[in-house]
Amino acid sequence: MYRELLREWVPEKKRATYYAFIHDESECLSRLIDNVLQLARMTRNDLRLHLRPVSAGELMDRAEGSSS
Repeated sequence: MYRELLREWVPEKKRATYYAFIHDESECLSRLIDNVLQLARMTRNDLRLHLRPVSAGELMDRAEGSSS
C-alpha cells in the first residue's frame, strides 16, 4: 500500500528516503514477529536449545555481528 502511495504521491527526490524508512520498519517488524514466535515456543516448552561451550572471543564476535 505504501509503495503505491509513494509511486503516485511522493515527489521523486523524496522517494529513496521514504523507501528506506519503509524497509527499516519492515525489518523491525520482522524481528518483532520472530521474537513473539520464539516466546510462544518457549512458553509451550517447544523450543529446542543446543547448548555448547563457547569462548568469550567467539561470543564477542557473534555479538558484534548481530548488531549490524
